[in-house]
Amino acid sequence: MKRKKNQKPEGSRTFAQDIKLFCRGIGIVRRVSPGYLTLLLVRTFFNRLSPFINLYMSAFILTELLGEGRMYRLVTLVCITLVLDLMVYLIDYGMSRYINGGGRIFLFYQQFGIHNDMKMFALDYASIEDPETHRMFNRYQEMFTKMGAGLPTVVKGVVDTVGNLMTICFSIGIIAELLVLGVFS
Repeated sequence: MKRKKNQKPEGSRTFAQDIKLFCRGIGIVRRVSPGYLTLLLVRTFFNRLSPFINLYMSAFILTELLGEGRMYRLVTLVCITLVLDLMVYLIDYGMSRYINGGGRIFLFYQQFGIHNDMKMFALDYASIEDPETHRMFNRYQEMFTKMGAGLPTVVKGVVDTVGNLMTICFSIGIIAELLVLGVFS
């Protein structure tokens, strides 16, 4: 059977269906483990902010070196850079320890397991004994982590997407600052 030129293969989804499925996955993650996604996004913010602090402050330091070169001003700028870097590092490290070391990742998987078990307990006796229900439930659990698919992929996708948007915003901010200062003219 030949396919027409613009016809999609059978079983493929549209972009809108993918977005709906992605949003549904985010809803499940927020319902199963409230606060987990927020913690990851805050950690991502500080992780993505770190290099831009160095770039921004390095520009001030170079401007001072090329300008008057006052020593007390250079020392102040270097100290501000070091303090900001240290603060961002400590916040990022603390968030990483809280998320990873505090068992948040394990807790997320455990809460999802409890969520699945509660779905099974909510069924009536006839449905619990039905082999088709067990087959579907086992397939559902397999798809949770099968080859990187499932909710962990949704979480990673959200964190990566928001992190990349943060990087773009920080970059635009630095470029706008350079345009305001008239560096490119």
